[in-house]
Amino acid sequence: MSEEQRLWEHFSVVLSSAGINPIDYKDDFDAFYRSLQNKPYEEKFNKIMDLASTITREKLIRQEEEKEIEEKPNLMNEIQKLREAIERLRQSLQQPLQQPQVEEILTPLQAEMAYMKPSKAVIQRYDEEKGCIFWSINHEAEGIMSRFANRWIVKRFTSCIYDWKYLPGGCQWLTDFVEDNIKFGFIPAPYADWMRGLAKEIDAKYIEEGAKPC
Repeated sequence: MSEEQRLWEHFSVVLSSAGINPIDYKDDFDAFYRSLQNKPYEEKFNKIMDLASTITREKLIRQEEEKEIEEKPNLMNEIQKLREAIERLRQSLQQPLQQPQVEEILTPLQAEMAYMKPSKAVIQRYDEEKGCIFWSINHEAEGIMSRFANRWIVKRFTSCIYDWKYLPGGCQWLTDFVEDNIKFGFIPAPYADWMRGLAKEIDAKYIEEGAKPC
């Protein structure tokens, strides 16, 4: 397999995992690859992965924007219920209590996380090219994660378990991988528990099946 074919395969895997047909972007890949002819392989690989991530991110952002438009009325209803619950609590305490602002309690991104619980977000995916059925997160959760985590963290959650050894974190279970990224600041504290929940859910599925990263 030539260098170009290997890079095309990696490029295709990233796009396919997001439900994108890689063939639609073959011309973009070819033109971009030609512009990297005199670069070392590692640089070519990183730039090709950046291109794939950009294409995937743009699609996910469009999907999230469409989803937000559809779900905005439901979110506003939930916020109103939260306001009413706060008011009832204030009255039950029968003491002065500064009226909290909903925006300080729940950011839009955290509201999406509260809706997209790990048990709902974790699904099985199929990598047709590699013939691998694996546990991953759905496209909605992937879109949420991509808004605060780097592409390698997202890729770890959206790749076949047998490919983990080729990614940052190597043979670690996802729970250990997440804890390391929290420790070193790659996963912001407000989103740590949600990421822990996703990692725990996926690891549990694999452990139940008797699968291991390496």
